[in-house]
Amino acid sequence: GGGGGEVEGGDWGDRWRESAGGVACQSLYVLILFYLLILLDRQSRRMENRGMLTSVELCAGAGGQALGLEQAGFEHVALFENDLHACETLRLNRKNWTVVEHDLFKPYDFEQFRGVDLLAGGLPCPPFSKAGKQLGDRDERNLFTRGVEIAEIIQPKAIMFENVRGMLDR
Repeated sequence: GGGGGEVEGGDWGDRWRESAGGVACQSLYVLILFYLLILLDRQSRRMENRGMLTSVELCAGAGGQALGLEQAGFEHVALFENDLHACETLRLNRKNWTVVEHDLFKPYDFEQFRGVDLLAGGLPCPPFSKAGKQLGDRDERNLFTRGVEIAEIIQPKAIMFENVRGMLDR
């Protein structure tokens, strides 16, 4: 019946959750929780008059996620990328951003970023993607483990790493 969002055998929400295998629903809950934490932190910062939220981004690429975070109120302390052309694009488009051309598999003093509000990253997903071979830790492109190591050093208040279907399977 009617316009209440119902479909045969349940409502749209049930159908969506079933088709997504629960993964999309879990991701949505994480995003909602993250958004609420940001709102709460912003409110407390307004009261403390401390300014913007800070972030460090790993595997920044050409800056799509960084632009979104900037629009959400984050001040980028550093953006890490190992591709020269992507770094040039970042520097051209945002002269005030600190862009670090660096291979994350090599040593770096991440301690200087300890306590930032957010560690974000678009870590390469082929090692986990259902579209790939799903080699996980055995894939030389796997930066997820390195991202976790960096998070342990930086100890941010929140972590946001891009994921793909299959990432939680390995």
